[in-house]
Amino acid sequence: REGRPSEREILISRLIDRPLRPMFEEGYYNEVQVLTYVWSYDGVHSPDPLAICSASAALVISEIPLVKPVGAVRVGYLDGQFVVNPTVEQQKRSKLDLMLAGTEDAVLMIEGFCDFLTENQVLEAIAIGHESIKIICQALSQWQTKLGKPKNREKLHQIPKELYQEVEAIANPLLEKALRIGLKQQREEELGNVNKAVNEALFPSGSEPKYTLQDVNYVLKDIQSKMMRR
Repeated sequence: REGRPSEREILISRLIDRPLRPMFEEGYYNEVQVLTYVWSYDGVHSPDPLAICSASAALVISEIPLVKPVGAVRVGYLDGQFVVNPTVEQQKRSKLDLMLAGTEDAVLMIEGFCDFLTENQVLEAIAIGHESIKIICQALSQWQTKLGKPKNREKLHQIPKELYQEVEAIANPLLEKALRIGLKQQREEELGNVNKAVNEALFPSGSEPKYTLQDVNYVLKDIQSKMMRR
C-alpha cells in the first residue's frame, strides 16, 4: 500500500486547491476529488505549476460546473530578467520564486519568496506571470469548447442568504476558538460542539424549522473551510 503523502506533496495539493476551490459555481456542494500524478519527469522543468494547470484542465473538460479555467506559472528572476517557468537549475540561482495562479481576468493565488527585490519588481513579476496565465486559460477554454462535456447544473442548490448570515452569527465566534486548539482530538470534539450549538439555535424543539438540516450543514462546512484557509 502507498504511504501517506510527503510534506512537499501536501503543499502542492494546497497550491492546487486554493485557486480552484473558488471557481466552482455557487450552489455546487458535491464532493470533488482531483488526483494528480507525475507519470514522467525530465528532471529539467519543475512540475509544480503544471499540477495546477492539469487539475484545471481535468475540471474544464468534465461535467463539473467550473466558472472559468485556471492557469498557473512560476516566475523567477535571473541576471536582471524575469523568467517564466525557470528550470530547476535556474531556480537555484534565482532571486525570486513566485508561484502564481489565476484566471484570464484576475490573479487568485500568490505564493513564494524573494531575495530583497523591490515592491515594484514584485508587481512587475506578477504582471508578467499573469500574461502567461492568460495564454494558458485561453488554450483551456478552446479545449473545453472542442472536448468538454456539457456542464451539469441540475444539482446546483442555492442557499438562502438569511441562513448564511444566521449560521455565521452563531458559528464564527465558536469556530475562532475551536480552530485554534492544537490537539486534534480536542479540536474535533469542540467542532462537534459548534455543530450542536448551531443546530440547537436553528432547530428549537416544538417549533417549525425554517431551514433544512442539510442546508445548515452545507453552510457550516463552507464557513469552517473558509476560516481554515485564512
